[in-house]
Amino acid sequence: MNNDSKSIKVIGVGGCGCNGIKYLASQNLKDAYLILANTDSKALEQTKKMKIGASILLGKNLTKGKGASGDPELGFKAAKESYEEIKNALKSANIVFIRTGMGGGTGTGASPVVAEIAKKLGALTLGLISMPFSVEGQRRNKQAQEGLRNLQKKVDAVFVIPNDNLLKDQSDKSFNEVINEADAIFLDLIQSMATVFNCTNEDKQSIEYIRELLSGGELAVVAIGRDWGVNALRDAVTQAIRYPAEVQDMELKKVRDTLIIFSCNGRMDDNAINEAIENIKITTLPNTKVKVIHIMEQELEEDEVKVVIIGAGYEQIDSGKASV
Repeated sequence: MNNDSKSIKVIGVGGCGCNGIKYLASQNLKDAYLILANTDSKALEQTKKMKIGASILLGKNLTKGKGASGDPELGFKAAKESYEEIKNALKSANIVFIRTGMGGGTGTGASPVVAEIAKKLGALTLGLISMPFSVEGQRRNKQAQEGLRNLQKKVDAVFVIPNDNLLKDQSDKSFNEVINEADAIFLDLIQSMATVFNCTNEDKQSIEYIRELLSGGELAVVAIGRDWGVNALRDAVTQAIRYPAEVQDMELKKVRDTLIIFSCNGRMDDNAINEAIENIKITTLPNTKVKVIHIMEQELEEDEVKVVIIGAGYEQIDSGKASV
């Protein structure tokens, strides 16, 4: 493992994004360098005692640290003012994950600027996006849609989670626990991809495949499964297959290319792996390209298996669903 976690960077932009970074820090994410970027100085002040690599007050001359007041144009100008600070924070990254929420001022307006900088630096640039609850109103949702379109022009790919989907069958959880579920999903995605990029023995072909897979600002599917015991791999795959429909309103059968990452802290049975791959292939189109990578994650328990499926080239975007 490459100990220089600064090659994998996760930057939280705006209130939602910075909350996401705080969650990642609380989960002791070790393989990535965490960055906060916000127009709200008080929100940044609250994170000083956390293990976070860098903190950027966006547009301090423009906003005086008082936030963007829900105005994306102000968020955009604030990021432009802090262009060099953002650039310095993102230098040397192979991957930049941009964690943000759409619909407000800072995340919606500033995240395309952050993405543009990351791309110019040569990093694989991925958006990890939350879309607002429908009850937040038509104006905020319309602003979110426009913000997502602007971001897609600048990133390699975006993973989008509608907040409404997090409320499904969650009556036993607090609101904060429900909101954290999006960041728990993104944590698994970041950890798996960081492990692939940081493994010194990982072949360059796999990394090039990931760079080709995630390109053109397309919507990407993330599917995650996790289980323990004798049938862990089979059960984890079953979870992963139904995951996109539940979380993203998307389907694996509509993707063009697929990357499957199997993670464990031991050895997997070859027959179980082959069965798992076939079960995943059944859910995709016949001509879908499939790449499989096996990685070791020491943080996993001895009998634990994690499956992360990334699908790109999504063929159909339903208004109000995958495009939320």
